Amino acid sequence: MKSKKIVSILILIVILLGFSTISNAALESKAGQSSWKEYANSVFVNVREMEKSGGTLGQNAVIDETTYLDSSKNGIDVHMALATEWGGVAILAVSDYGNFNTNSTVSDAGTNVAATTGNITGVFQMADDRAEYVAGLLKNSSNNDTSVIYSADSRYRNEYTTTASEYHKGDAIYQTEGWYNSNDHAYVTSGEPLFCRYKYQLFGFRRTSGWWYDGVGGCRAVVTCGENL
Repeated sequence: MKSKKIVSILILIVILLGFSTISNAALESKAGQSSWKEYANSVFVNVREMEKSGGTLGQNAVIDETTYLDSSKNGIDVHMALATEWGGVAILAVSDYGNFNTNSTVSDAGTNVAATTGNITGVFQMADDRAEYVAGLLKNSSNNDTSVIYSADSRYRNEYTTTASEYHKGDAIYQTEGWYNSNDHAYVTSGEPLFCRYKYQLFGFRRTSGWWYDGVGGCRAVVTCGENL
């Protein structure tokens, strides 16, 4: 019997959306471009809708507006990066598989920014001048700006049960606090239940209510490919 095991490919991409359109979202981690700034709920929804007809990924997803699962099973799943997915890339950037230095730059399209590999093959802007949402949330602390992420299927978030020092393997939060002079760290609270990765610091993190403000509001997206997704 043919194996039904799903082989997943994770591709970190920057959501580079305009305020008025979904269909023209860029799917590349390029330097020198600004991420879309909006409330966390809106960012989450727009990422999922990239699979719908007319969306960037060219699919015809039928997405449930509560769970945000796709009943068409088109073979891909695009979602706001989980805390563990963003953290995995950060950890690899400073491992033997990466070459990341926030003080060094590489050139892409005429703009100098650091990449996780030290060259144009890496993920750009992981410690740039903006903060970005990740789908890591304090359990049972939904508010008007994060309610959609809480109601969505659990695959689309990491849940934290305490407001400090909670270990989630691979999220590059508690276990890497302070690495590489990343001194910005603020854990989620009931009033600000959503993590964001903080600007200028590869291992910096802060909390947010999910409300857009200057310097935070974009996110990375992850595309997972596999059978029956």
